[in-house]
Amino acid sequence: MNGDKKARILVVDDEQDFLHFIKLNLEKTGRFQIDAFTSPAEAVKWLDMIKPDLALLDIKMPEMDGCEIAFRLKSSEDTRDVPVVFLTALLSREEELAGINTRHTFIVKPVTPAALIERIDRILNR
Repeated sequence: MNGDKKARILVVDDEQDFLHFIKLNLEKTGRFQIDAFTSPAEAVKWLDMIKPDLALLDIKMPEMDGCEIAFRLKSSEDTRDVPVVFLTALLSREEELAGINTRHTFIVKPVTPAALIERIDRILNR
């Protein structure tokens, strides 16, 4: 990413506390602009306006799962190249590290701010 422009990150997670944790820790670096949503349906409404550089999506949410949001991102010409990272407590740390599914990137919850920022930096600087 360009050093002057903040990376715009879409975060969708139905856990308000976790969403606040991510937003607070990423914004305090001064390098990220966070668009945070607890409602997947609300996030989908804003996808074309936001045009994120990266999407962090919880997999398991009540009204719509993260896979559905990822599908919508990938279906739009404007956002199809946006990297998608799934946030989940459904995998173990070992499964995350082993890369059980090489088509998708996963971050296992809970995650430390340092580990989250390091993963985001790696993905954005590919």
